[in-house]
Amino acid sequence: MSREDMRVQIEYFSEFYQVVALDARGQGRSTSSPTAISYQAMVSDVIGLLDHLKIEKASIFGQSDGGITALLTTHYHPERFEKLIIHGAISNYNA
Repeated sequence: MSREDMRVQIEYFSEFYQVVALDARGQGRSTSSPTAISYQAMVSDVIGLLDHLKIEKASIFGQSDGGITALLTTHYHPERFEKLIIHGAISNYNA
């Protein structure tokens, strides 16, 4: 899914929060990656974006693969997040 697919959720949350929406590698406006896409790479992308924007703590929403990425990102970096919202993510996978 891309940011465009999440338009309704972005519009809603924008009424209450500053929203930073990103497209995962190879999705929406994101470029394709020359390396294999993995959840660990996407976790690094999320943390890299937060660091680049100088956001120390955030809430995170993810759907499907974005939900898995959100789960892993908050697992590995719990100090960076206040709230976690996931939708349609699996609870068990092989990374």
